[in-house]
Amino acid sequence: MSARAFAATSDVTLRAAEPRDAPACRDLDRRCFPPEVAYSLAGFQVLCAESAVRIIAENEGKVVGMIFAEADAEQGAGLIVTVDVDPAHRRRGVGTQLMDEAEKQLQALGMRQVLLHFYTPHGEALRLYRGRGYVLKGKLSSYYGPGRDALLMVKTLG
Repeated sequence: MSARAFAATSDVTLRAAEPRDAPACRDLDRRCFPPEVAYSLAGFQVLCAESAVRIIAENEGKVVGMIFAEADAEQGAGLIVTVDVDPAHRRRGVGTQLMDEAEKQLQALGMRQVLLHFYTPHGEALRLYRGRGYVLKGKLSSYYGPGRDALLMVKTLG
């Protein structure tokens, strides 16, 4: 995937993530999540190089958002692995732009639905996903480790 821009607003530009973005992605993830659920540098190196959908949101050359997703052609389902928006850039539409582009790319890959899970303390995320048509499917107990639950949501595309 090239570094071409997918979309732009006055505040952010979306582009494909590249392996060189892994350190900035790790740093952003650490600003968004507690250390026990944040991805490692090695995890982001893999995500930036191999994810079916890998999108960075930049503002003035700085990574302020990202989304990574996998695609399972056999199941016709995509899985959003992580979506992060820098706390200083929230409530500006960055998350919406990232989700729009990821869903568009997953649909282009033939996915009929998208699943996602997220760390339960993120109430803002639940509101965002419900507003986008995601339906709560259940709780994944201790998904992120003992006492750290995730909520599972799904959305039909198209």
